[in-house]
Amino acid sequence: MTGMMKPTNRNAAAACREMGLNIGDTIIGREGGPNWWSESALTLLWLGEETAVFREAIRTDRDPEWRLFDSETAGWHLNYREWRFAEPGEVTV
Repeated sequence: MTGMMKPTNRNAAAACREMGLNIGDTIIGREGGPNWWSESALTLLWLGEETAVFREAIRTDRDPEWRLFDSETAGWHLNYREWRFAEPGEVTV
């Protein structure tokens, strides 16, 4: 695992710059409670001035294999969870 980070900026593009993300980087963030967890793996596809576009894969305690979403997403606010860089080959879909 490579360091945890939680950006302070609510704007996803600014948060990506704050985190030092480059196109092609994948980050993993987890949320959960005492009896459940969910992880999202976001791969940065495009970074604009105000928008960041990601390919998203998810997995949960009920379905622990990574599943790739069918389309790209630009709706993330990265400041709501801690993120770490994915290790090479960690997210397989």
